[in-house]
Parts: sequence; structure tokens; C-alpha cells
Amino acid sequence: MRGMLLALFVLLSFSASVFAEGDLNAPATVDAPSAEAARAAPPTKKWYAGAAYSDGMLSPALDQMPTDSYYSTLGYLKTGGSGWGVMNGVKLYAGYRIRDFLDVEMGLSGGSMNLSSTYKNFSGNTVWSRRQVGTGALYAAALLRPADGFGHFMFLKLGAHSSSLYVTKSVTGNAANLSVIAAGDHLPVDGTSNGYGPLLGVGFDIGTGRVGAVRLDLDYYYKIGGTTYSAAFLNIGYHGNF
Repeated sequence: MRGMLLALFVLLSFSASVFAEGDLNAPATVDAPSAEAARAAPPTKKWYAGAAYSDGMLSPALDQMPTDSYYSTLGYLKTGGSGWGVMNGVKLYAGYRIRDFLDVEMGLSGGSMNLSSTYKNFSGNTVWSRRQVGTGALYAAALLRPADGFGHFMFLKLGAHSSSLYVTKSVTGNAANLSVIAAGDHLPVDGTSNGYGPLLGVGFDIGTGRVGAVRLDLDYYYKIGGTTYSAAFLNIGYHGNF
């Protein structure tokens, strides 16, 4: 899938060069600027690259009821927990402007969160069940922009991703049979899942002159890691033009 994404990006970039060549070979019109004016105008910066901070969550939220029920059968009651279900992460991206209304872009994104539950029984034993949940994705996408007006700053993102969803477990406590308890502490999503799916997004690029732009966007990865879960990330970042 990563090869397919790279091939898609290369194909779109090649199409961009063909479009550009076509523009250079197009016949001049009476409204076209003179050669001197064209040389004096600053070159259009079509490449860009940047980074963003991300906050996100899984949809649906990770269901911990199976572990709660499991500990209940062992005589343990849930007495507390931590974790809001929000993932923190980063995104790196780079793209090329084919037309005023179309970019092609590739990126790497990832996020993680920690969840913890505390269980106690009537004998005074305590068990802490902890999980780290994370995602990682490589994507290729087209960014569609309105031709003019205020909406020119806005874009719609359509693409595909190759991604992973991983859940690692840690069980600690003072129970004498802790290893046996830990073996039965299981969620269907535990482990690492890999797969691919579609990507949708929407956002704004707020220009800071010819240097770059501040970007605020929302990405939605369907079937993250090839699972039934999806991941949504709100990103704020900056990219430079060159």
C-alpha cells in the first residue's frame, strides 16, 4: 500500500509537470505580459512542507467493558481510572501546487494516548490495568480549493492512507496470582493491526506572505489500521513555501 501511495503521488506530480509545460508552450495572447515583465515578476512558489501538532480520538471510543466484566468475575471492583480518550501527536506533510485550485500532498501522522483502570477486591488486593493506544499513518491526497474569494483559503482533502493501530497492555498490582490475572486481561483490539482506507479532510491555509502559511485542518482516517475504528485529528501547524 505504501508503494501505491508513493506511485499516486509521483503520478500526480508528473501530471503537474506536464500541465506546467503545456502552459509554457501555450500561444501568447494580447493580454499576456511582456518578456521583460515576466522576468521581473517573482517566481511562483509551488512546493511546500510543514509540521503540525495534533489532538485526536478514536471512533468509536475504545470499549473497556470487557475488562471491567472480566475483573468482576474475579471478585474485583473498578475503583478508578485515568485517561480522557484524547490522543496527542504530530504530522509532517509536503505538497505541490498543480493549479490554484488543486494540490497533491503526502504526509506522515501519528498519535497516542494512555488509559488506566484500577480494580480492588475485598481482600485488599489492587490491580492496575494500563494500555497505551497509538496510531501511525502514511497518506497521499489531493487538496481541492475554490477558485477565488475568501474560500480560496479553504480546502477539501481527498485521499488514502496506509496505517497502523497498536494497543499495548501492562498489568501490575499486589495480587498473588497477578500473572494469571494478566493473561486473562484482554481486549479484541490488543496488539498491532495494519491496513489501509480512505482519508477525508477539510481545512484552511492562512497565508503569511510568500514565506508560508498557518494551517488549521481536520483529518478523518476511515478504517485506521484496517480495523473497524476510525481516527479523527485536529491539526494546527505551519508550512513554508519554496
